[in-house]
Amino acid sequence: MADSLTMTGQMHLSSVQHQFTDLFPYLGLIFFSQEEFEKTTRGEPAKPMATDVTVAAARTKKGEDISLHGKWLTGNFEKALVNEYGFYVQVCIRSKDGKSAAYSDKDLDKETLRSLNDKAAAHGFPKYEY
Repeated sequence: MADSLTMTGQMHLSSVQHQFTDLFPYLGLIFFSQEEFEKTTRGEPAKPMATDVTVAAARTKKGEDISLHGKWLTGNFEKALVNEYGFYVQVCIRSKDGKSAAYSDKDLDKETLRSLNDKAAAHGFPKYEY
């Protein structure tokens, strides 16, 4: 297993998801457009982006490639995708009853990806599956 992931424009969003979860087995990624993400902040149902498209096709900004590793703070990673690519991502875990739970808690945004993954494992959450 690699210890980092570099997101490039040629990668499909599904590849980003699976490589992310290879790095952090208890965490997943859900991609949203700005309009759909804003629905989540209001507690409304939102439709995630299709993941069979490339980062280049999905983005609304052309920024730098992003290298991902476990020391990233969850919130900083999410903000970097907005700033560099113009799309929104939610780092999430699979709840114990099998539903995806998106975290918007500001305290969890201060956790590193590695520590959030480790805490999910320690609390008995299942590994993330798409």
